[in-house]
Amino acid sequence: MRYLIIIAIVLGFTLSCCESETESNDPFSCEVTLQNSAGEPLQGYLVQLTSYNMYLEEDRPSRPEITITFSLERAIYTQIVMRDYWGTFVDTLLSETMCAGTHHIPWNCRDYFDNLVLHGVYKYTLTVWHGGESTSSTPVLLYLQYPIDFDLPGTYKTTAAGTVFFSNIIVLPGLYCTEDIAIFDEMGEITGYYDFSSSNYIIVKSPDDEIRYTMRDFTDEKNSITIVWEEMTPIE
Repeated sequence: MRYLIIIAIVLGFTLSCCESETESNDPFSCEVTLQNSAGEPLQGYLVQLTSYNMYLEEDRPSRPEITITFSLERAIYTQIVMRDYWGTFVDTLLSETMCAGTHHIPWNCRDYFDNLVLHGVYKYTLTVWHGGESTSSTPVLLYLQYPIDFDLPGTYKTTAAGTVFFSNIIVLPGLYCTEDIAIFDEMGEITGYYDFSSSNYIIVKSPDDEIRYTMRDFTDEKNSITIVWEEMTPIE
């Protein structure tokens, strides 16, 4: 007997199914140096790295929330576990006996310690237990892209030398996620597919609140990038 049917609805996000584990790229680092056209370092500017997608930025909620919807044919012990792309535990969203019917489980994009997670690719698995045996769904990939907000995790301020340093590759899915991600609307219908090739950006906010961006090529190892403020593209 089949005990569960999974219907995942992602509000302002994208999702896809993933069959295999991928090892994380621990050697990644990126030092960004920001300067003006005269070669002088710019201090106090806020910097983010992202596999940013202008299309996905439209009509996004100010603070995202994912709702996982699933149906059970009978009462059964059910667990939903969220992990990062490489399988590292993030949080348990559900772990209890659920009655038959349709259920809606939210994830507020926070980890077990109630910290807002970085943008990037995550995945969840739904598991049910019956008679001492468990059945798990195929892991479902979620691309979490926040709206532009420099109060979010992964934002750093340039030093007196105009530099910031990044060490977490999860914010750049273009370097590790090879799967095409299905884009869903608010009704759970697929509206298209997206991959992360050639989509890695540096986004910068000046002390007077002007925001600019530039596309850059990164590697999954050590990166050292110098950018000139006047050469960046303004975001209206």
